[in-house]
Amino acid sequence: MFAIKPRYTPLLALILLSGLLISPRAYADHRPLTFGFIPSRSAITLFKHYAPLRDYLSQQLKHSVILETAADYPTFILNTKKRKYDFVLTAPHFALLAIDSGKYDAPVTYTKALMADILVLNNSKLTHVNQLAGKKVSTPPQSAIISMAGKHLLNQHGLSGSRAPQYVVTQTHNASIHAMLAGDSVAAVVSFNITRQFLKKHAPIRKIATTGALPGMAFLVARDLPKQLRVSFASALVEMSNKPRGKAALDKMGYPGYRKTKANEFEAARPFLNMYQGSSTTSRD
Repeated sequence: MFAIKPRYTPLLALILLSGLLISPRAYADHRPLTFGFIPSRSAITLFKHYAPLRDYLSQQLKHSVILETAADYPTFILNTKKRKYDFVLTAPHFALLAIDSGKYDAPVTYTKALMADILVLNNSKLTHVNQLAGKKVSTPPQSAIISMAGKHLLNQHGLSGSRAPQYVVTQTHNASIHAMLAGDSVAAVVSFNITRQFLKKHAPIRKIATTGALPGMAFLVARDLPKQLRVSFASALVEMSNKPRGKAALDKMGYPGYRKTKANEFEAARPFLNMYQGSSTTSRD
């Protein structure tokens, strides 16, 4: 997992970040349940943001839940492949990898679809993506579905080949926006969820384009967990918006809620998984 300092354990890091966990009934094998989160933002920011979800699930499941992430996307994907996490929040194309492995199910997703935004600064003279030809555009990691979708949108507007932007690849979605704010790029590709959170903080940004709807982020649950625990995890998420404590947690995180997934709904992300696997193969050759 991502460690702030090598000597920190995952549980100690979380205690330092957000206080002691709720103390529910001990898990059957005397360990907390580990919830792995895709490293879409820095570890500290991620842990603080999802602390309300962790606390709510700890209370609902009557088991300790701790949050973990990884230093980068490849490590996170490898950890998921090794079944390091009991629960996972991940991108839809990475969810397909976990489902295909037979180690995880994906019973829950967000009520809103995922989309990629193209952002510029408020004082920028840029008003259309066509104006980004040859200019620096920051993105999350190349394997992020948001990066792929954002680049596809620009390609559709003829920004490829000699007219392609100069992509500045950053480590997280937040870093993509901060690169633009620092002047390292003139535009940024990020998830619409990140856009909304920065706008709430009155960041000087505006949107000039948005992709079509993509499959939403996926909540995974390990198939080797007890059935009742798997069912309780999914139910706790889906019912959050209908319970006062759940609604309060959602409001703190800025999400409307979660829903059960439909049959094969993440298959729409298969082309992005193929792109990811193709680029991974190329990088090894």
